[in-house]
Amino acid sequence: MNNLTKLSLSSLAVAAALVTTAASAEETFRQHGAHVHGEVELNMAKEGNQVLLEVNAPGADVVGFEHAPTNAEQESAIEDAIKKLKNAESLFVFSQAANCQLDQAMVDETLTKDSHDDHGHHDNHDNHDNHDHHEGHDHDDHAHHDKHDDHKDHDHDHDGHGEFNAQYAFTCENIDKLSQLDAQWFNTFPSTESITINAITEAEQLSGKLQPGSTVFKF
Repeated sequence: MNNLTKLSLSSLAVAAALVTTAASAEETFRQHGAHVHGEVELNMAKEGNQVLLEVNAPGADVVGFEHAPTNAEQESAIEDAIKKLKNAESLFVFSQAANCQLDQAMVDETLTKDSHDDHGHHDNHDNHDNHDHHEGHDHDDHAHHDKHDDHKDHDHDHDGHGEFNAQYAFTCENIDKLSQLDAQWFNTFPSTESITINAITEAEQLSGKLQPGSTVFKF
């Protein structure tokens, strides 16, 4: 499994790097707060008899919010979304003749991680207050400025731009018969308006955009 994970990460990195449109889209998407609601990114690499997928999706598309969960209902929504994302075969359907089977699914999200980071930030903030009190007037003024900036940073994190990342590895018995991917993602996550695909195979580099009325990507 570890080797499969490394293969997935390296191949998907190559796919994003080699496809010009992919590199541009990924750079924009991955910057904190730079992603666009309703737009999901799918990186794909076909290598040997394996197909590797990576999905980056805004939290708003998956659970309806992008901030840290504030109640049990939102926590449950994140847990339910992770379960749905791990069920890759219901989200992405390959050519039936290729007989592709899911080997591994990994899902991560930044909504709850942001919540943990914010908690740590508050602890440090309190410690700075105590330290500033003993350091004199000039240092207090400087610390006050820093605290003001930190407060703005905290507000930004709380507003949140949390997202989900999912990585999948498939093995296809008849890889030569693999000719298309059908994105059933829109049925599970109807808030998504489009999926941008960046793909690389042994023979070519491809990109495209899928929408609810046009879900099939051919390669």
